[in-house]
Amino acid sequence: MTKCFQIVAVLAVSIGFGFHVPAHANKLVVMESKAASVKVGQTLDAAAPIVLKAGEGLSLISQDGKIIKLSGPHSGPPITRGAVAASDSKQALAAMLSSRDARTSSVGVFRSVKPAAKPTNPWWVDVSSAASSRCAQTGQAVYLWRQDTRRSELVSVLGDKLTWLADSQWKEGEHGLSVMPPKTNLSQAVAMTVRLGEGNAEFSMNWIPAEINDPVVLIAWMREKGCHSQADILLNQAMSGGAQRN
Repeated sequence: MTKCFQIVAVLAVSIGFGFHVPAHANKLVVMESKAASVKVGQTLDAAAPIVLKAGEGLSLISQDGKIIKLSGPHSGPPITRGAVAASDSKQALAAMLSSRDARTSSVGVFRSVKPAAKPTNPWWVDVSSAASSRCAQTGQAVYLWRQDTRRSELVSVLGDKLTWLADSQWKEGEHGLSVMPPKTNLSQAVAMTVRLGEGNAEFSMNWIPAEINDPVVLIAWMREKGCHSQADILLNQAMSGGAQRN
């Protein structure tokens, strides 16, 4: 039985935030794929038919940041014909900002007299955070970030029990440390352990194809994977007209 999923709008225009935003409407980016014929990061035409067998599935992101999930058996377009209308990218980002503000106000925000140092790049992986998920770009070095730089510390990095970095010095005064994964074609989430000094940081590392550079799609992808702090940094940059790549 064909399953149709409706979304309100997709992004149609380009914005000057330092990212490339596709100028065409009705495109969907593949975030997860359990279909042999479709790859993560692939762009699909929202109006083009797609066939999924029983047991196959896709998670897609529209250009206005909506998440669309399809399960097989499915035969037909990912969305209902005529259900998509062009949306201004600024509207999509403004909606994301509104939902972010609602989320942070619901949990409460503690503001200290002297705010602690925070990452300023969405691709910096904060090992000081208690969050359970992080996001990184496939095929790129992972830039680890720590809050406390007052001492030099011994650091080791493990990904799915494979050693990424063994007993190296994270030097005093340095917030960041670049680590290259032993495999560059990672797509599935990796269980990470960062041993820093006498403590451990454990989290799930989620991979986003480096060629994805639409800020709305990236923010939606990060949020869906639980990388909320990184998504918030990227959203702030997009709203202010700036952007930073890893």
